[in-house]
Amino acid sequence: KAGSINTKKFLKALIQDTEIVMGDVQKVEKKIDGWALFIKSQKKPFIYDNIVFANALESFENISLSCPLIPNRGQITYIPSIHKTITSSFGGYLTPPINLNGEYIQTLGATYDKWNIKTHPNWAKLRKNDHHLLLEKLRVYDKEMSFPKNLKGRASLRATSLDHMPIAGQIINLNELKKNLKGIYKPTPSNIPNRAIENGLFMLTGLGSRGFQTAPILSEFIASLMDGTPFPIDTEIVNAVHPARFALKSLRN
Repeated sequence: KAGSINTKKFLKALIQDTEIVMGDVQKVEKKIDGWALFIKSQKKPFIYDNIVFANALESFENISLSCPLIPNRGQITYIPSIHKTITSSFGGYLTPPINLNGEYIQTLGATYDKWNIKTHPNWAKLRKNDHHLLLEKLRVYDKEMSFPKNLKGRASLRATSLDHMPIAGQIINLNELKKNLKGIYKPTPSNIPNRAIENGLFMLTGLGSRGFQTAPILSEFIASLMDGTPFPIDTEIVNAVHPARFALKSLRN
C-alpha cells in the first residue's frame, strides 16, 4: 500500500502558533539562567531553558560532540499531471496531482546518491541523468507515458547517520565523558555520568529520507526528556538513537 500527505499542511499543524525567528546561529553559551543562543541578526541573545539542534548536516557545528553525518543527495522530477489521483510506489514514487504556482503537476522521485559537499558544492543543480533515471522507472510502471523535454524539479541533501538510524536525545560533552569513565566497565547511553550530560541541550537529526515518519515521535521523546514524563519509545530505541552512541562505541574499542 502507498499513501501521501500534504507536507505544507502537516508542517502548519505541527508548528501551529510557534514563533519563528530566522537567522544564523553564531554560538551557544551556558548561562546562570539557561542557555544563550546568539543569532547574527539579533542584538541580544535569546535565553532558553532548553535548545534542540535540528539543523540536519550542520547539527554538530556548535557543540563538542561529533557524530558522522553523511550527505545523500536526492532529486525529484516534476511532470505534468497525468490525472492519477492515488499515490503510486514502484521502486520510485509518484504523488497525486499538486498545485505548484498555479500549475498542476505530479512529483516523481527520488534519487539517492552519497554526496561529497566539499568536492561537489553545487548539489542543488538539477541533473538531466537523474531526470532520465526517474522517468525510466516510471516507464517500467506505465510504458505509454510521454514527457516534455525541459523538465523541472528540485534537489536536496538528506542527513543520514552511519547506521541509518536517527540521532535524537540529550547532547553529551565528549571531553567530560572521557574524564568521567573511570569505574564504568562498558559505557552505554544508560550509564553516562551526569557530569558529561549537557542539561538543556538536545539533538534531532540524521532522519534521512524518513523525516515525516520519525520526527513527530522523536520530538515527543525529546519533550519527555525535558519535562520528565514517560518516554513514548522503549529503552532499546532510546539507546539506538542516542547522540553519543558512536562516541561510546569508539571509547569501548
